[in-house]
Amino acid sequence: MATQSSQPPEAGLSPEFVGDILIYVASAAPHLTEEDLRAAVAEAFPEQAEVIVATLADRWKQEGFQEGLQEGKQQGAASLVLRLLQKRFGQEGASAAERIRSLPVEQLEELGLALSDFRRPEDLAAWLQAQAK
Repeated sequence: MATQSSQPPEAGLSPEFVGDILIYVASAAPHLTEEDLRAAVAEAFPEQAEVIVATLADRWKQEGFQEGLQEGKQQGAASLVLRLLQKRFGQEGASAAERIRSLPVEQLEELGLALSDFRRPEDLAAWLQAQAK
């Protein structure tokens, strides 16, 4: 026989745990707005709503900051590699600019090191082809 708890539904749930659930819900239902999430939290967890929303906002802000750092690092590495290629091979080195801009940071770093071994633009094309496999 099941007994009913006299505790409110939010008892024992940490704001971090609820934040994890809300992040999942927000990613699974992208049509939800911030206002929708705030209203749902306020209704489900009236006593903890402010803390939960603040925790969630802090986590999203940190995730956005980390994504921005990674994107900036990738753009900086791509820019440096493209400048080095242009210096070494002129306009022929810039022909693969779009492909190079799409590489992840790790491959851009590898390409930066490999550039010193390239003797002609075809070496770049061969390197890019090998990375695509």
